[in-house]
Amino acid sequence: MSTISSPGIGSGLDVDGIVRKLVEIERAPVLRLQARKADNEVRISGYGQIKNALADFKAQVERLSDPAALSRPVAASSDEAVFTASAGDGAGVARHQIEVVQLAGHHRLHSAAYADPGSPVGSGSLTIGVAGQSMTLTIDAASGTLEGIRDAINSAADNPGVEASVINVDGGSRLILRSTVAGSDGAIQVDVVDDDGDSNDAAGLSALAYNPTAQNLTELDAAQDALLRVDGFDVTVSGNTVSGVVPGVTLELKSTGSAELTVSRDRGEIQAALSALADSYNELRTTLDSLRETTLAGDNFLVTLDAQLREQLARTVIVDGQRRSVFEFGFSIDKDGVASFDAAKLDAALAADPEAVIDFFAGDAGFAQGMLDRLDAYLAVGGLIDGRTDGLAARNELLDQRIETLEARLADTEQRLLARFSALDGLISEMQATSRFVDQQLAGLNLFNRSR
Repeated sequence: MSTISSPGIGSGLDVDGIVRKLVEIERAPVLRLQARKADNEVRISGYGQIKNALADFKAQVERLSDPAALSRPVAASSDEAVFTASAGDGAGVARHQIEVVQLAGHHRLHSAAYADPGSPVGSGSLTIGVAGQSMTLTIDAASGTLEGIRDAINSAADNPGVEASVINVDGGSRLILRSTVAGSDGAIQVDVVDDDGDSNDAAGLSALAYNPTAQNLTELDAAQDALLRVDGFDVTVSGNTVSGVVPGVTLELKSTGSAELTVSRDRGEIQAALSALADSYNELRTTLDSLRETTLAGDNFLVTLDAQLREQLARTVIVDGQRRSVFEFGFSIDKDGVASFDAAKLDAALAADPEAVIDFFAGDAGFAQGMLDRLDAYLAVGGLIDGRTDGLAARNELLDQRIETLEARLADTEQRLLARFSALDGLISEMQATSRFVDQQLAGLNLFNRSR
C-alpha cells in the first residue's frame, strides 16, 4: 500500500487521516489471512520438530536391528603375556585351555668376523631364497664388502624376505641375515657362484654360502614353527599369528606358557542400544508434550502418534514358539509415560538364552523391524508428516495468492478514496471562499444602509 500524503488544500479537511482509517478498515480481511498463514508456518515448524525427534528415535531402534552388532563375539585371554585373542565372523561361544609350547622363530644367520664393515669379502653372485622365492645378486669387487652386500640385499626389488645388517662386535664386523618369514617356511638358503672358482669353500664370496652342500654361515636362530596345545591337542603353525584353530578366533602368541581362551557375546552394544532407546523415547515424549500444549494444541495427530508408539512398544514377538515383549528385557514405561532400562533383566535373559534375545530384537519379524516399519510410515518421503506439512504449505500458497489479490484491490481503493476526498476538499474550499465573499458583500450593504 502506498503512503498517503494529501492534507486538505484549503478546507482543513484531514484527507490523509480519513483515507488511512478507511483503508485500515478495508485491510481487515488481509490481516486475517496473514494470521492464518503465520499459524500454518508455526504448525509446519512443529511437525518439523516431531520429524527430527522421530528420526533420533529411529536411529536408536536401528541399532537393535543388526544381529551381527548385537551378538558380536569377544575373545579374551586369561594371560595376555602368553597370547592375545580377537574374534571375528564365525566365532562362537567357547572356552579352551591353550598352552604355548614353542614360539615360531625367524631364521637368523651370521658370517665370520671381518676386520671392519668395508673389508672385502669377494665377488661373483649370490642367490638367496626364502619360502620358495629367491633373488640373484651380482656382486663385483666394489660391492663385495660387508656393507656393499648388506645394501645390495636390502635394496633389491625382488627381495623374497631377507633383512641384512652389519654389527661391529668384539673380534670384528659380522653380516647378519634375518628372514622376515616366521617358521620353518622362512628358512634362508644362500647359493654362491664365486669368482675364485670354488663356490663352497669358506674363502671369497663362498664364505656366505648356506645350503645343503655348504653351511659357511652360522645359525643364530633356527627357523622353527610355533607349537601349541589346545585342550591337550598339538597344533603346529608356521607363525605366531594363529587363525582357524578356534573358528573365527585369531591368536597372537607372545611367550611360552598357559592361558585360558574365552569367547563370549558382547553385551555392551545391546545394553547401550536399549539404554539409548529409553533416553530417546523420553526426549520424543517431551517434544510431543510441549507441542501438545503450544504449537499443535488440539491436534489429534499427536494423540494418534503417541498411541501408535505405545502400541508398537508393547507389541509381542514370537520367539521359539513363545510370545515375548521388550519389557522382559529391561525396557519399561512407568505410569507417567517415562521410559527406563534395567540392565540386570537383560543380563539375566542373555545368560538364559542369548540367541532368543537377539532374535527378538533383530529377527526378520522382530521388535526393531516392526518399530522401523511404523516409524517409516511417518518419516518416509510422502509419509504422514510430509502429508501434513505439504498440505499446510499448499494452503499458504493459496493464502499468498488471496493476499496478493486483496492488496491490489486495497491499492486501487486507496487511490479512489484519495481522489474522492481530494475533490471534496477542493469543493469545500470553494464553498468556503464563496461564503466569505457573500459575508463581505452583506457587510458592505449594511454599512451603506446605515450611512443613509
